[in-house]
Amino acid sequence: MGVLKEFIQNADDAEADEIVFVIDEQEYEVTGLPYSMHWLHTTPSLLIYNNKPFSNRDIQGIQKIGESGKSLSVGKTGRFGLGFNGCYNVTDVPCFFTRNELHFFDPHFQTIPEASVESPGRCFHVDELIDEKWPLLDAFFPFVGNENEFDGTVFRLPFRTTQQASNSLIKKDAYTISDALEAVHELQEMGSAILLFLKNVRRLKVEHRKRDGSVLCLLSIHATNFNEIVKSRAEVNTLLSSPDPGYSGPRNSDQTLRRNSVKLTVKKRENDHGYKTQNT
Repeated sequence: MGVLKEFIQNADDAEADEIVFVIDEQEYEVTGLPYSMHWLHTTPSLLIYNNKPFSNRDIQGIQKIGESGKSLSVGKTGRFGLGFNGCYNVTDVPCFFTRNELHFFDPHFQTIPEASVESPGRCFHVDELIDEKWPLLDAFFPFVGNENEFDGTVFRLPFRTTQQASNSLIKKDAYTISDALEAVHELQEMGSAILLFLKNVRRLKVEHRKRDGSVLCLLSIHATNFNEIVKSRAEVNTLLSSPDPGYSGPRNSDQTLRRNSVKLTVKKRENDHGYKTQNT
């Protein structure tokens, strides 16, 4: 679940109030793409959307860690800290689209044209993709649409294949649909606790897009009483940070924690035909 948790935290730090994960098994058009990039559209991927665009500082910070694949200090990587490296558990070539630019990281210099030791990645403006007739935005379309200036951010992590894993200098394990579903299962088990101590994220959804284009919702969580949650969180934090949390006695402490429990609407996949809705 590590990579999912990191992206949830990153979205919260960016002050996004919505995050969506999509396990995407669809294949996309490769006509016009350089051959080295074909695999990006023929392997399953994980997409992560949040409704906050990158700032210039965000882009500069994530480039420092994303292009090198090495750990840098939090001060040098901005709100992403060291967590972005978690994406390399899934892929060797992560990318993201924000505003009107598509950014790739290619530490092996084998997928993205012109990637090199000096510049192990590349940024494409939307107009450049149109001029080159490269259909690289097809996989982002459900989130991006036809907007010229996308007011959000979508990461795409094409799964590391078995062949790539055997040659990878980053990780020797392939990433599979089963791995992604297991990570989602762990989120499902956490339920409403996922949003309990986040400052901004109110809505979380996980979908599975099959090869035929059909979409199955695996998890949907919505904080229906967000203002109460914020107030309750502050009270709990005050209690926990007091010099003697048990000063008023175990009974009063227990009552405070019960009173500050949150109410979240949680829709979890129960089977292929329905959902289990839980209010906590």
